[in-house]
Amino acid sequence: MENALVERLHNKPGKSYLVLDGGMGTSLGLMGLNEFDAWSAPRRLDEPNIRSKVKKVHMDFLESRVDIITTNTYDSQFEAIAGEQTFKKSQWVFDNIDLANEAIDAYLSKLPSNCKSIRPLLAMSVGSFATVITGRAETANREQNSDTDCRRREGYGFDASEIRSYFAARLSNDILRYAGNSNVSVLAIETVGDLLEVQVICGVLQSKAELLNKARLSTWVTLTCPTEKYVDTGASISSCIEELAKCSQVTALGINCTEPHLITPIILSIKEVLKLCCAEDKLIVVYPNSGEIYLSRALKEGETDHWKMQSMYKDWNFLDASKEWIDNGANIIGGCCRITADNIAELARFSKMSSKSTNDPFHVELVAKSALASWTSLQLSIQHGFVEGDAAGKLSQLTDDLKIICMQNTDHLEIEDLLESSAYHDFNFIDEDGSFKDLAKAIVTCLAELKHGKVSEVVSKHFPSAAEALKMSIKSEHEEEEIENDTAMSDMICGASIREGSTLEDITIKDEKLRPKLRNDPVIDEDGFELVQSRRRR
Repeated sequence: MENALVERLHNKPGKSYLVLDGGMGTSLGLMGLNEFDAWSAPRRLDEPNIRSKVKKVHMDFLESRVDIITTNTYDSQFEAIAGEQTFKKSQWVFDNIDLANEAIDAYLSKLPSNCKSIRPLLAMSVGSFATVITGRAETANREQNSDTDCRRREGYGFDASEIRSYFAARLSNDILRYAGNSNVSVLAIETVGDLLEVQVICGVLQSKAELLNKARLSTWVTLTCPTEKYVDTGASISSCIEELAKCSQVTALGINCTEPHLITPIILSIKEVLKLCCAEDKLIVVYPNSGEIYLSRALKEGETDHWKMQSMYKDWNFLDASKEWIDNGANIIGGCCRITADNIAELARFSKMSSKSTNDPFHVELVAKSALASWTSLQLSIQHGFVEGDAAGKLSQLTDDLKIICMQNTDHLEIEDLLESSAYHDFNFIDEDGSFKDLAKAIVTCLAELKHGKVSEVVSKHFPSAAEALKMSIKSEHEEEEIENDTAMSDMICGASIREGSTLEDITIKDEKLRPKLRNDPVIDEDGFELVQSRRRR
């Protein structure tokens, strides 16, 4: 069977891992939804406020440059409908699949044509059986009333037939066919905390093997673990992994909604079990939460939030932790509760930067900053208020994007696309004289010459207007120069030195054609997004 996860992983340059999205519920909460509204959102897409916010969360993760997004079907709560209204239950799933595809299409429509060939993968989320146990939270790092907790109870205190009915409804033939016909590549069965549940899942998947193959659907199953040795109800992680290793329908397995400090030792345990089971071809997926404790009980006096920070995670950094998981063998990395689009964006940028490249990362960063500092139209647009919103943030993002492209050894055409699109869409001007084309060629030439020449001389040659402010250097075998005034360099590049109250008339422009020009009213698509009108090849 064609496997989208394996194929995408093999085709991705550089380090072999894919970036997954983060917490949907957390993101909806940041947009102002209360906990009930956030968790009931999957079945309330007919409400415009709910629908627009779910789509916005998808868009935020897509704009973070993820490889995979998940549908908001984790907590679909079929049991909320009495009787046998199967169609209505399935329709909730269909609607959320459609909305995720709608977000992907809207995201791709905003990209330059050369970036549209790779469509982000879509995973259909299926939550654990624990989501329907009244009064209980399924995440392993929780604090709740002892009378509703099911730790150390096989099957959460339920029998296999009840668990089987739960998954049979969520993996019905109608749902699987619809998913396969709607760009879904992966079934993501998440936050599983019990060995009996794992066994039931494997049985259901095996019974659906023919249909899953026809629908070209891969599956991953992820566990939630309170310790590095046990899943939530007390069975060993190893015993769960053994079951998953034997299941031919499971492409990837791993951990989600688990404290971050447990991830590395669990990855190592998973690898050991897969080796013993001769199943090392299975991928490892990890998307932990932030390590905060979820208070699955009534709040006590003085408590204002259901999430409680643990002191050990106050200085925790998602990207640094992700690098460790990558080094230890994780193939797919994302986030669960309390992991936001900003966290995922950092990981995605690192993923792009770690692509194989013959360019020195220091050289690339230096050239990117120097080139943008010397782009007169860009600097004038920033200095004189043509940019809407956070100019420094947009410039920092453009610098990162330019670094990523340069690390991938692309030609000047892709750099041209980035510069032209950013000028119009982010910096509110049209570079009518085409200086972005000359700048792109200068960047490529500069990087090539840096492999044979002295850094300061080569950069100064191609970007003389930035050279004095960028008193920079590189340490190498052949030369060692001091880096001077690095703070001033960063300030200038990131827009911190913009002069307040200045106007274009205050500056003598050598070439009048470089004067930034406000764009006309933007063209808006049916989803409310601006369309970038490129005047170049598309």
